[in-house]
Amino acid sequence: MSYFEDRLKTLQITDKANSYKAVDIDGHGINFKFFTETDKGDISINYIGLDGVVEVYETENRKIRSFSRTRLQNPKGDMKYQQPAGTETLPFVTPEILKTYKKGEKVTTLYIVEGEFKAFAMSNFGLPTFGIGGIHNFKDKKKDNIHPYILEYCRKCQVSNIVLLFDADCLKVEWKEDKELTTRLKSFYSALNTFNEYLKPHDITLYFSHVVADSPDKGIDDVLYGGRSDQKLVLSELEGLLTGTNERKYILTYLITGTSSFNIQRIFGLDSAKTFYENNIKVLENKEFIYKGNPYYADENGKLAVSWKGQQKNYVRIGTEYYKKIVEKAPNKQTEINIVRWSKENINQDFHNSKEFIKMIEKCDAFTNIPENDPEKYQQIIISEKDGITSRLYNRYSPVTHVPKEGSWRNINKLLHHIFDYKNVAGESLYDFALDYIQLLYTQPIKHLPILCLVSKERGTGKTTFLNLLRAIFVENMRILDSERLMSKFNGSWAGKLIVSVDESFINMDEKNGAGNKLKMIATNATIPCEGKGKDSTEVPNISKLILCSNDEYNFVKIDMEENRYCIIKVNPIEDSRDPHMFDKMVDEIPAFLYFLKNRQLYYLEKSRLWFEETLFETEALNKIKERTEAASIKHIKDVIKEQFYMQEADTIKLSASVILNLVKEDYRFITKMTVKEWLKDNGYKNGTATNFKYKYNYNDDMFVYAKDRCYTFRIYDFLTESEIAEFYKNLSEK
Repeated sequence: MSYFEDRLKTLQITDKANSYKAVDIDGHGINFKFFTETDKGDISINYIGLDGVVEVYETENRKIRSFSRTRLQNPKGDMKYQQPAGTETLPFVTPEILKTYKKGEKVTTLYIVEGEFKAFAMSNFGLPTFGIGGIHNFKDKKKDNIHPYILEYCRKCQVSNIVLLFDADCLKVEWKEDKELTTRLKSFYSALNTFNEYLKPHDITLYFSHVVADSPDKGIDDVLYGGRSDQKLVLSELEGLLTGTNERKYILTYLITGTSSFNIQRIFGLDSAKTFYENNIKVLENKEFIYKGNPYYADENGKLAVSWKGQQKNYVRIGTEYYKKIVEKAPNKQTEINIVRWSKENINQDFHNSKEFIKMIEKCDAFTNIPENDPEKYQQIIISEKDGITSRLYNRYSPVTHVPKEGSWRNINKLLHHIFDYKNVAGESLYDFALDYIQLLYTQPIKHLPILCLVSKERGTGKTTFLNLLRAIFVENMRILDSERLMSKFNGSWAGKLIVSVDESFINMDEKNGAGNKLKMIATNATIPCEGKGKDSTEVPNISKLILCSNDEYNFVKIDMEENRYCIIKVNPIEDSRDPHMFDKMVDEIPAFLYFLKNRQLYYLEKSRLWFEETLFETEALNKIKERTEAASIKHIKDVIKEQFYMQEADTIKLSASVILNLVKEDYRFITKMTVKEWLKDNGYKNGTATNFKYKYNYNDDMFVYAKDRCYTFRIYDFLTESEIAEFYKNLSEK
């Protein structure tokens, strides 16, 4: 007997039950089979819509094929099912669903169960049941809602209740040393809670049922056809919707509608370690276990307590202060490990005043920041000696665990060519510059490098992918920030990191802390102030390299003409079809890429404090920003002086440099007082002793602002054309 025949026989699926008069895509009537045998002996699970039309999908070459999922006779590892690439999972429509939907019968209770065979088994007993290909696959992922097939069935058949039915092992915990035991339970909780949230706008009551945990049968199909159950009692418990655990032999049911998320967590033992332990005491008794990242054990009195075994690695004492490693989630959803001050009192409280635990914590004299990307050479604790004094230093630099290994890095190379084939003003590709840049990051991390800026007004260019690749290489030694966090004085989370990047940046040059100077400081200073909220500021060695990405090609940052720290690269959109798995492939290629960099000879010799000769990374994109910065500032200076002639109705006026600066900043935030003074000096203007003068902010002001300062004198003939001057005097005489 084949695998197909045996499975259908076990579930008592006759040829008649397996058949349905359906309609194909062309409108022709066909004898549809829910289950068929493949050439390889697997089972093809064929799908049909509520309207009795066979489900189809479009292949990559735009051919229409019937949609089905395949149950493999011989699973490939954990993979038991397969379906066509790129297709979404659909609710599996069973005969009872088709019958009741076609007639428009009123259905009191609809069942949803994971697995097509389970759904068919329930349908055979007259229970309207949808099958889903996974516990989360009741969703319409595009609309983030319950799948429309389910909602449409509920509407037409006036469904009052929905039962989400899981297997007996949905609450099962398998203990393993150092294994987080809640991961699987969280997935089941998430599915149930999400369904509950989705169902709230609808007048339908939700129930959650599962086969009892100690049942010899796993799924509802096993319970109904395994020969070990009273089928009538099973059906009674399924249809009765009796909540609670008393006198329930096969099915446990919980009322979910009106239940809080916290109480839904309680079902799975996710509300507290105590509930979790009590729910799984047979498995966990006399064992230390991991619950939501924390280790627990039950003492001799059966009282649950936090275990400190292995936890000392998350703490360190630096000098007289204790610190704890914590995982923070950044706005970009990346996780970042930070080390924060933690009081000894809190440690004692958490670990029941264990003197033994305190003794186990690593003790160092001070922090240091020594970058080393070779995992064989990296040291977390560094011993420093001088004049007979020995100190233990805790290295803030995180280990890079990639082990270089010869191999292909084709996808990384493709991305680098796409971004860095951009040419400098001399017509030279910046590809070798990019390889040198990344190689220096990896092999000589203390070297200062240019501020790298990737710009494009278009999306889908690979800028963010490049940042994520560097993050995957250098892990915790890189921070991807927003511009607000970069400009904040509280920089403790990123000061001293190897790479500090800003994705989709706009650097506001109006910041009082001097944004332009701050960028230059990060790029070239030997040390950098490090300050966290509520903590004293300290100086740390500065090894940071800045990488900025922006959708604004011209105005995301102000760059003066003489500035030589920036490399601006305009990135074009990726034209060919994007591989959704390309980033994962690049991550797999990192060891090969690092092997290449480790054994590659640098293309460019060291020529400056930023390694490269500045003409190498002078690009058209850089010069456009410089020109716009310079031209805009001068134009705005001239414009505000010119407007004062009209507003003051005078052909000779006096203004101070400070007033000119404030007037320009009304419309142009990148101006600085130095720019104003340099322009005045270059054009021969000299200020005298302090004198009284007046000015207006805008044309609508009736009153002048009076001030006293060292002023410059401006005459109308230097700012207006002859025709403008004639018009000016004509209007003045008519008043």
